[in-house]
This record gives sequence, structure tokens and C-alpha cells, in this order.
Amino acid sequence: MCWQPQWPEDIVNAGLPGKPKPKNTTLDDYPKDIQERLLLNADRWLLMTEDGEILRNYRT
Repeated sequence: MCWQPQWPEDIVNAGLPGKPKPKNTTLDDYPKDIQERLLLNADRWLLMTEDGEILRNYRT
């Protein structure tokens, strides 16, 4: 049997008019083991503004 995935309501509504935006997270918001795994993938990151402008491309 398969079930259709369901996202939390905060994620589904994020960015819709009149709905709150989820808080931005930083690396310090995660436990040390997760921080290490995130940093191992830093070569895949793009730092972008809300408008989609790329500020820093960590892929190069």
C-alpha cells in the first residue's frame, strides 16, 4: 500500500497571502551531528535573496 505524502500545514501555507512565513533557520539551530552532515554537503549550496538573486555560489 502507498500513501500520498502530506506536508505539515506550515509548509503548505508558507508564502501564501495572509499566512505567516516560517522562521529562517541557521546552522546553529541543528544538533552537532546534523551540522556536520550539512557541512559535508556545502558544495551543493546556493546563497540566494528572497528575489532569487544568487549572492554566493558554493558549487564552484
